[in-house]
Amino acid sequence: MKTMLLKRTESLCPVCLQKIPARIVGESDDKVYMVKDCSQHGSFKTLIWRGVKSWLLWESLNDWEPERLEGDENVTKVERGCPFDCGLCPDHLRKACFVVVEITNRCNLNCPVCFASANEKYTYDVTLDDVERMLKTVLRYECKTSVPPVQFSGGEPTVRDDLPDMVALAKKLGFNTIMINTNGVRIARDKEYLESLKESGANLVYLQFDGVSDDVYLKLRGAALKEIKNRAVKNCADLGLGVILVPTVVKDVNFHQVGEIIKFAKKWIPTVRGVHFQPISYFGRYPHQPDNDSRVTIPDMLKAIEEQTEGELRANNFVPINLGRGCESHCSFTNVSILTKSGELLP
Repeated sequence: MKTMLLKRTESLCPVCLQKIPARIVGESDDKVYMVKDCSQHGSFKTLIWRGVKSWLLWESLNDWEPERLEGDENVTKVERGCPFDCGLCPDHLRKACFVVVEITNRCNLNCPVCFASANEKYTYDVTLDDVERMLKTVLRYECKTSVPPVQFSGGEPTVRDDLPDMVALAKKLGFNTIMINTNGVRIARDKEYLESLKESGANLVYLQFDGVSDDVYLKLRGAALKEIKNRAVKNCADLGLGVILVPTVVKDVNFHQVGEIIKFAKKWIPTVRGVHFQPISYFGRYPHQPDNDSRVTIPDMLKAIEEQTEGELRANNFVPINLGRGCESHCSFTNVSILTKSGELLP
C-alpha cells in the first residue's frame, strides 16, 4: 500500500512502555495512521485521522511554538526524560493553561469505561494542606502574568464533604475560574451542597453527560442516569452556575446522539456554556483496543456534528483549538456560536 510520510515523532511501546520512534503516515485508503516500532515487541499501527488532505490542512494551521516556563524551570529534575519525568522540568516548554487538581480516587459510580479506574486497588484522598501546596506551586512557577482556570477532579470530587473548603481556598489564592468535574449525582440530589460550592467560589460545572437516553448511561456508566443529569443541569440553572456538558463518545453507543446532545445544550443556554466531546480513551477500566472502524477521530466528530444538526453547524465552522494559543493543531477543535432569536446557532 502506498504511503506518504507526514511527520516523524516519538511514542511509547504499548507493551513495555519504552519510548520508541514513530511515524505519522497517510495511506492510499485516505486515512492517517501512527506507525511505531519496538525492537522487542514489533510494529504497531493505529488510525488517528480520516482524510490525508484534511490532515495536511490542519497541519498548515499549526502555530505551536516553544514557550519557556514563567518561573523557576527546575521544579522537577530530568532523570529519564519526557514523558517519564512528569512535572515542571527544564524541558517543559509550555506554561499551564488549565490546572486539574485530583482530590480523591473514590467515586459514587462504577463506570465500565472509567479511564481512572476509580475505587480500585487503593484509596487516595488529599488534605486541604495538600491542595494548598499544589495551588501555591502553580502560582509560583506558572502564573507570573496570568492565572489559569483550576478544576477539581477525581474520582468523583463531590464525595468529599470538604470540597467547598478547597474551592474557597482556591478563590482566596487568586484563582478566578474554578470548575467542578462531576458525574452530577450528588449535585442533582443535594442542592444545598451545590449551593455551598457556588458560595465558596465555584462558577462552572464540568458535567459528565453522555447522551439523552438511559440505554446510553446503562452501557457507559452502569446506571440509568438520564433524570439525574437533567436535574443536575436544572439545579445549576436555578443557582446561576455555568455548565459544560462532557460526553464520552463511543461509536456504537452514543455517536448517533451527538446532534441530540447539542440540541439539549441549546435548550439550556445560557446555563450551558458549551459541549466538550471526548472520544473514549482505551485505557483504565476499558483497555480493549478497537478495530479502526470503531475509533472516533476528529474528522468523524465534525462530520457527525454537521449531519446530525442538519447543517446548522458545519464541519468548516470549526478550527483547531490551537489558533493563537500555541498548541498542536490535531489535538482538538473549537467553535464559538451564538443562539439567534430564531433558535438557531450562528457560528
